[in-house]
Amino acid sequence: MNEIIGYESYFSVYVTFMRSSV
Repeated sequence: MNEIIGYESYFSVYVTFMRSSV
């Protein structure tokens, strides 16, 4: 379960970074 939560958090940060770049 911790793996899923960590993955969601990492994905959220990645999306935020991509949007900020644009």
